[in-house]
Amino acid sequence: MGILYFLFILVWGIKQVRPEAEHDDLNEIEDSADDLTDIEDSADIPTGVPIKLSGGLQVTILKKAKKCVRQASSGDNLTVNYVGRLHDETGKVFDETKTKGFPFKFQVGGGRIIEGLERGVRGMCKGETRAMFVPPELGYDGRGVPSGVFLHYVVDLLAIEDGVLDPELEDCNGQQKSKPFY
Repeated sequence: MGILYFLFILVWGIKQVRPEAEHDDLNEIEDSADDLTDIEDSADIPTGVPIKLSGGLQVTILKKAKKCVRQASSGDNLTVNYVGRLHDETGKVFDETKTKGFPFKFQVGGGRIIEGLERGVRGMCKGETRAMFVPPELGYDGRGVPSGVFLHYVVDLLAIEDGVLDPELEDCNGQQKSKPFY
């Protein structure tokens, strides 16, 4: 019994000293996945752990849904609240739904939002909150915000509804849309 207690304390102590060790496998994903749905066990991603995706996009799950019955995917119509800031999570707010007085609705893959948000919301569940750190290449890059500026979004997913993606619009997979962002 004494040896088991000793081993428990030893393992517990290692995790306290190096808590990120349990997430080393997530760090190996860096720059290989386009969105969180590309990660095989995305449901097991803990809250508060930034995940670096291809193109420099970084997504952090801040709050998980209590029960996820459906994940957002291409063609779905989403209703979200968001706060967009310049540079980082403490930067100047450049856009938010709170000041508009109503949530934002868009279709995943429809070309109405920047690529960084498009990829960052995929796999979200109703009731989930994510933070997204968007590099200029996946953001506006000079269209409405200064060129070369990183963006930080906090997005709350309020609703997911069925939708049919317009066949003339390509799904966002790293390509620039011919349709302008609104």
